[in-house]
Amino acid sequence: MTTKELHQAQVERCLDIMLGMLNNGVLTLMTSIGHRPRLFDTITILPPSTRAQIAAAADLHKRYGHEWLGTMVTAGVVAVDPASTRFVLPAEW
Repeated sequence: MTTKELHQAQVERCLDIMLGMLNNGVLTLMTSIGHRPRLFDTITILPPSTRAQIAAAADLHKRYGHEWLGTMVTAGVVAVDPASTRFVLPAEW
């Protein structure tokens, strides 16, 4: 392995660490945002529900619920059934 390859590998490792830090920061922020209007509590007590149903149950604008759910699904916190587009918080969370 040449010195140049070694440096490139280190650069890529550093970029991966930074990307992970940014992603975790956004997830932390979105977790806090979901906590304030009790979205976690709401989704826990609902059966598998659509975005609109979750937003309505939390008394939240549909757009904010949509963004929050998208982040939580991407992070693997909330599960979605692609066929029905209904969301659920797995019992493990």
